[in-house]
Amino acid sequence: CLSVSASTATTRQQQQTPRAIAIVLGHLGATKAELNRLSQFYRDRNCAVVAARSPPWSFMWAHHGALRSVANQVWRETRALQQEYSSTATTQIPIVVHMFSNGGTFLLEELQKKQQEQEEQSSMIRFEYLFFDSCPCYLHMPWALSSRYWADAFPIPGWSRWFRKFYLLGSSLSLGLWCFSTASLGRSQVFWKAMQADSFFCNHLIYTYTTADVLTDAARIDDLIIQQRQKGKAVSVHRFEDSNHVRIDRDHPEEYHQAIDAALEGAIERVKRRNDA
Repeated sequence: CLSVSASTATTRQQQQTPRAIAIVLGHLGATKAELNRLSQFYRDRNCAVVAARSPPWSFMWAHHGALRSVANQVWRETRALQQEYSSTATTQIPIVVHMFSNGGTFLLEELQKKQQEQEEQSSMIRFEYLFFDSCPCYLHMPWALSSRYWADAFPIPGWSRWFRKFYLLGSSLSLGLWCFSTASLGRSQVFWKAMQADSFFCNHLIYTYTTADVLTDAARIDDLIIQQRQKGKAVSVHRFEDSNHVRIDRDHPEEYHQAIDAALEGAIERVKRRNDA
């Protein structure tokens, strides 16, 4: 059964209790058809799905009103599914998050705030894993560039150093102008701090990304993975060198679906162990 709103879609498993509740957060500009395709990854695995996409033009505004509205709707739908299945399930149902590009991570950022608000309440939702596809994308700002970025391979390893330098400088200037016009000059720092935070209430992280991504800086994800492991997080890494932004599931379908299967089985097993304890 599928219910749809402007920014979210919820799929319920009517014939049986789902193996998990999957929150699927699509990339910026994802159409309903694309969001449905991404949700199918979990419907095919007998999961209930709450799918959402970021509002394409308001994700940078300082107060994030539109983002927060979508995140609140995701939270309500997820909580409703959790309560609906709790009466029939013989064990707790894991809740997992799978996001694509920064459109997904911007919504995760708002869900993180919702978790912090609900931490001491019975309506708290905990995630068994976070699956990052081609994200998080570091927001390079022109005033924060340093020599370390010029030495990276981003965005294309085969490009000359000067070509890469002009690309990064031009893209960061464009982003800086956009942030200035939307009163969000601190957006990059706030966003990356949220991605580094130890407050996702989740110890299992999966990063799937590629060094050939022209939008997401793989070197910054490398740094982030090191930081998360130092904090004791269980981090799985699927790093490719021949795919582009949010194209890994198409270019490497076998490895991609194996990664989902492993993550989902691990989440179910962890919940089962906790219930048996």
